[in-house]
Amino acid sequence: MGLIYNYILGYDTEDNTWFHNVDAESDFMEGKTVFNTKYEEYISEYQGDGIYLSDAERLIESFNESVEILNQKEIEAVAKKLIAFHEAVERITNERNNNV
Repeated sequence: MGLIYNYILGYDTEDNTWFHNVDAESDFMEGKTVFNTKYEEYISEYQGDGIYLSDAERLIESFNESVEILNQKEIEAVAKKLIAFHEAVERITNERNNNV
C-alpha cells in the first residue's frame, strides 16, 4: 500500500513565520491528510487509541524541522535586507557630508 502524506504549510504575515497549519488540515481535509494509493482514498494519520500510521511521527518531525529551517532562512533574509539598508543610508549620509 502506497501512502502519500500531505501537510499544509502556512505563513503568518504578522510575524513573518512559517508554520505547520494543522487547523487548515482539519478544516480543509477533515484531518484526512494521507492518501492511500491502493484504495484511492484519504485517511487520517491517527488510527485511534493513541495509534498513528507507522511513518507519521517521523514525517511530522521532519516536516517541522524543515519549517524551522524556512524560518531561519527568513530571519537571515530579513537581516541581509536590514544590513543593505543600513549600508545604503550610511553611504548616502557620507556622500552628503562630503558635499557640504
